[in-house]
Amino acid sequence: MVVTFGPTSLTTDVKFVEMHHEALQKALPGYNVGFNVKNVAIKDLKSGFVDFPHLIDLLQ
Repeated sequence: MVVTFGPTSLTTDVKFVEMHHEALQKALPGYNVGFNVKNVAIKDLKSGFVDFPHLIDLLQ
């Protein structure tokens, strides 16, 4: 899955999504999850940034 972080429009791939240390295929609204992304340094993200999937992923 490809996600974009706003407001910077930083785009990257998600390696995996997990909840309570168990892998999930997809997360639903209200889930408290963690995810690992490729090629993004922690300094590139700040508190308050929002991530959202690409429209292409939503249509599949």
